[in-house]
Amino acid sequence: MVDGLSTEQVYAGFLSACALDSSRRVWCWGRAEPDYGFFPDPVDEPTDFRTPRLMTTLRDVAELATSALSWHSCARTDSGAVLCWGRNTELQLGRPRARYGAPDAVPSLP
Repeated sequence: MVDGLSTEQVYAGFLSACALDSSRRVWCWGRAEPDYGFFPDPVDEPTDFRTPRLMTTLRDVAELATSALSWHSCARTDSGAVLCWGRNTELQLGRPRARYGAPDAVPSLP
């Protein structure tokens, strides 16, 4: 049970989970690893977050998707933009390779 969080959608990944609340904001909790960007700020060493943390750069989110094993997540906003964050070792975020990806628009979606 996650105290104090009323959710519309919840997605669980490998070691973390994210939820969409009724105000269309994204909250994440669980294991944060360096270079994977599941949380609002990167971490320098593995850190466990037992309480949800607000992804402050994501607003007006219509739906979420989190990969089970690839350490990345995506959100579609009410305006239709798709933003992804997390691990980008195989270009999962749709942009040039980087160690860590914060929420950012995926370029050139048809």
